[in-house]
Amino acid sequence: MCLLVSACGGTGSATSQQDQAFLNEVDGQAPDISSYRTGSQLLSLGQAVCTDFESGASAQEVGDRIPLYEGSPLLPPADLGAVMSAAVDQLCPKYRSVLGQ
Repeated sequence: MCLLVSACGGTGSATSQQDQAFLNEVDGQAPDISSYRTGSQLLSLGQAVCTDFESGASAQEVGDRIPLYEGSPLLPPADLGAVMSAAVDQLCPKYRSVLGQ
């Protein structure tokens, strides 16, 4: 899967690098995810994960909320976990402890 940051709407170089690192990590953990989600859709989900953590949600609450944002078809649990893990690794690392990382 080839994910280009320019196609994902990254604006600044730090943001673009974070976005690309997020997409690469998701792809590495869930190689099949590109068959049903685009890079921009994944970035939106990753950003939603960070927003939920910012609002004080627990990991369980975030996992329960993501299906409300993502549309259909729903991500399999392992792929959802990959998105959450990559989001805290790359987009909002201050929440790594919430996932026990």
